[in-house]
Amino acid sequence: MKSRYSLKAMLCCYVLVLLASFVYKPKWKIPKTEATIGWDVSGYYWYLPGLFIYDDLQEQQWRDTIHDLYNPDAHQDQSYQYDEGIYVNKYSCGMALQYLPAFAAAHLYATNSHFPADGFSTPYQLAIQIWSVLYCLLGLFLMRRVLLLHFTDKVAALTLLLVVFGTNYLNSAAIDSAMSHNYLCTLYAALILLSRRYYRGPTIWLAAGIGLVLGIMALSRPTEILAAIIPLTYGIQLTNKESLKDRLSFINSHYHQYITAVLLVVAVGSIQLLYWHHATGSWLVYSYRDQGFSWLAPHFILYNFSYASGWLTYTPLMLFAVAGLIAFTVRHRQHEGLLLFFGLFWYVTCAWDYWNYGGRAMVQSYAVLVVGLAYMLQFVAKDRGRRSVCTVVCMALVYYNLWWTHGIHKGKYTNAYTNTKSYFWRTLGRWDFPVRTLELLDTEYLFEGEEENLRQLAVNDFDYLSDSLYKSWYFGEDGYDFVNQDRKYSDIIEYELPTIDTDWYRVQAQIFRKQKEYIIWKQPVLAWAGYTDNEQKLYFAIRLDRTVDGGQNMLRWIDVPAHVLKKHRINKIRGFLIHSGSIKPTLIDDLAILAFDEK
Repeated sequence: MKSRYSLKAMLCCYVLVLLASFVYKPKWKIPKTEATIGWDVSGYYWYLPGLFIYDDLQEQQWRDTIHDLYNPDAHQDQSYQYDEGIYVNKYSCGMALQYLPAFAAAHLYATNSHFPADGFSTPYQLAIQIWSVLYCLLGLFLMRRVLLLHFTDKVAALTLLLVVFGTNYLNSAAIDSAMSHNYLCTLYAALILLSRRYYRGPTIWLAAGIGLVLGIMALSRPTEILAAIIPLTYGIQLTNKESLKDRLSFINSHYHQYITAVLLVVAVGSIQLLYWHHATGSWLVYSYRDQGFSWLAPHFILYNFSYASGWLTYTPLMLFAVAGLIAFTVRHRQHEGLLLFFGLFWYVTCAWDYWNYGGRAMVQSYAVLVVGLAYMLQFVAKDRGRRSVCTVVCMALVYYNLWWTHGIHKGKYTNAYTNTKSYFWRTLGRWDFPVRTLELLDTEYLFEGEEENLRQLAVNDFDYLSDSLYKSWYFGEDGYDFVNQDRKYSDIIEYELPTIDTDWYRVQAQIFRKQKEYIIWKQPVLAWAGYTDNEQKLYFAIRLDRTVDGGQNMLRWIDVPAHVLKKHRINKIRGFLIHSGSIKPTLIDDLAILAFDEK
């Protein structure tokens, strides 16, 4: 009964996770890239069908068949061609090792059912989803145990609720649960608890457990080797010489246990070396190729505060957790190792050059950050005024997280990777808005007022162009231009700017798309370019298929305020259409440049 509040809070979190995963968005039922085994997860998982079903980890002759049937990754990024006829998996195999029990159960069922036993049919999707959610539930149980080591039952309860309801942990653990971050967060919580138990009563089995957990973590994401800081420094003051000497003395007295842990880390890590040697003949392969780190210039501001993906932009509650962790370690110096670990972990995450992959990479560190968040809540609880302010702030941040989570999955919003400042502030907290607002994901300006004095400055009606290939589905009276895979750019419209008094300039065109392109970066683009003495100074564009479906003859336009052109001394405007990789052609007619005033 002593821990009844945190127990009830944990069960409440369980209910939310289960509803989100199996009712709100059951990814195991969704095809293609939205499936449970989609995008990065398909890369982590790629080892299992390759080894146990197709017995082909090297040539991967089954690769194209799986992509044709399931399309789990639009980039086909699970592996790359290392040499002629040789493919190498991009991701390390730690997650495949963790998926193995679910894969085995699914394969056993699929081979005795009407489902294809190909590694990607429904039984495999469902099994990985269930297994991943079980990892999440275990992680919450372990994080509760971590919290109860240092805080009251009520503080632990509130911390759990805030982490699940108020941060991107909900998305990572319940909806994108098969991603590595959910699994690693659970393993971090286990590592903290194992470390504590080990220093309270060291045994060879606890040392082996620490080594095994560390090995699996590093095999899943090599940078997680930083987690070794936790068991090495747990319970000591790094800034106290006597404390450090005591730890060195302890290591010397139990060196055989430390060696056991190290050997297990090496043994688990060697699985990856064996795979590389089998596939390529080399023991070490950098499978991320052109992706790397900027160690001397980490992308701290961009990673944490950008509109494109910022961790703290979209999970601001964790700013309090970071501050709380600092305060906690100042007050409890024997846990300075937790702050050292988090600082290095945060630095490495920010140093990764592909910083716009979002705040999901921080989720595994929440097993540590929950301590900081709980410490802040404990501080707030001591004063009635602070409690009132904290209650309002926490409710707002929970609302923000639930709104954002719904928006990226079922609302009109987009994911954080492509967000912009204009779009962020235009849609913040809103459940409904005009569909044209999506254009702010591509261009900075969106005129939503009432026009007056609209006049046409230049037009290209393409009377001299037409193509019988498209006449069967385009019913223009005159000629038109088009872009497709063989013709990347349409003809242009160009206008030399005189000195005229106007508020806005517009590039517009009549567009026909027979079919919608759902892959964003393949969508055709209507472009607006501004020049100063033949040097391009401004560029704006909108992706045509963000806001419409196929089979529509539509008028699309881009507006730019006149003061922006004046600021950059623009004296020429060009408008044109760009093909961006879609196999579906786009027709354009009546490409025009206009000017208008705001009423």
